[in-house]
Amino acid sequence: MTTITDGILIEIDGEMLSAYLDNHPVQGYLFFKQIVKAVIIRMTYGTHRIESLMACGLKAHGT
Repeated sequence: MTTITDGILIEIDGEMLSAYLDNHPVQGYLFFKQIVKAVIIRMTYGTHRIESLMACGLKAHGT
């Protein structure tokens, strides 16, 4: 895989995660809370970038 910038990729084994969540519900909740928080931040950033690109494109075309 080739990327433009550095990144981090993790792989989560579904069966191991399920067993962990069954045995550690509080830690599992905190784990998912952090993942959702990171996804929301990244989606918000991506949305702002798309809005900026669209605005620049519309401006460039006089719209």
